[in-house]
Amino acid sequence: MGQLKDICITDLEDDAPVDVVEILVQAGEAVEVDQPLATLETDKALVEFPSPHAGVVGEIHVQPGDQMVQGDSLLALKLAMPAPDSKSSLPDAQPAPASPESAPDPRPVPAPAESTSRAYASPAMYRYARELGVSLERVQGSGRGLRVLKEDIEQHVRTRLQSPSAPSASAPAPLPDVYKYGDTEEAPLPRIQRLPAENLL
Repeated sequence: MGQLKDICITDLEDDAPVDVVEILVQAGEAVEVDQPLATLETDKALVEFPSPHAGVVGEIHVQPGDQMVQGDSLLALKLAMPAPDSKSSLPDAQPAPASPESAPDPRPVPAPAESTSRAYASPAMYRYARELGVSLERVQGSGRGLRVLKEDIEQHVRTRLQSPSAPSASAPAPLPDVYKYGDTEEAPLPRIQRLPAENLL
């Protein structure tokens, strides 16, 4: 805030006294240029006395009902400092440092885990293998696209029975989810499929 300046009554038509009707500001209030400070009554009319400067009101020297003549001090005003030039006050803008190029990540990308695929066989072959206690995932398919055929299941059973290290009984394989192939129904095994299995056992 700048210097303290007395705001005096000026620009009256003559030297006749004027009456203070109302003080329009209070101490500590910020005022702008030409903002009314007080209402004065002359012989002819009521007039508002404007502030010649911007600032903050200090001590008020009069009160309503007082008489004033030209040159009397109405109040003290702390003048506002002029705003600094924004262009000159700001420091020179420095260019932002260029960000270094991101180095490639040296860590190796892990290979995707191999998915465990199910045996390629029809639902009937799954059912046939389950009845024989065979896991189709262990049967090598010989059909088109390595599809497991009935002969492959029977050959797998023969190999296991002929192996001296084969266990006397094997735990049944977990039941596959045959419903993913569509609607299913249970039916008795035809005789033509049941007899070869009985002969193998």
